[in-house]
Amino acid sequence: MKGVGIYNVDSPTILQDSALLEENLTRILLTMPGERVGNPTFGCRFKAFLFDQSIIMKEEIMSEIATAIGKWEPRVTVQTITLTNLDANTLAVKVEVIINETLEVFTLEKVVRI
Repeated sequence: MKGVGIYNVDSPTILQDSALLEENLTRILLTMPGERVGNPTFGCRFKAFLFDQSIIMKEEIMSEIATAIGKWEPRVTVQTITLTNLDANTLAVKVEVIINETLEVFTLEKVVRI
């Protein structure tokens, strides 16, 4: 699988396989619905939850991430999502997915600052 990557590169770059999957999952996670012109439903409300990180809210955040990945990246199945507060302004997200075609486990880890 090949596609265009824009995160962590100086200019748009052709990516493939695990690099493209990391790009796609990052794009889903960090795009708020309404931000993408022409596709206003794309993305995940993850960033909207960052200001309230209570135990109950973490369950809702994980559900939101799993739903968004299930909708926008059908090539994978979400296995686990882990959220960890690093400090009052920083949240670490770890998403483990299974690549449906190969049954390989892929892990995405991102640190998001408020």
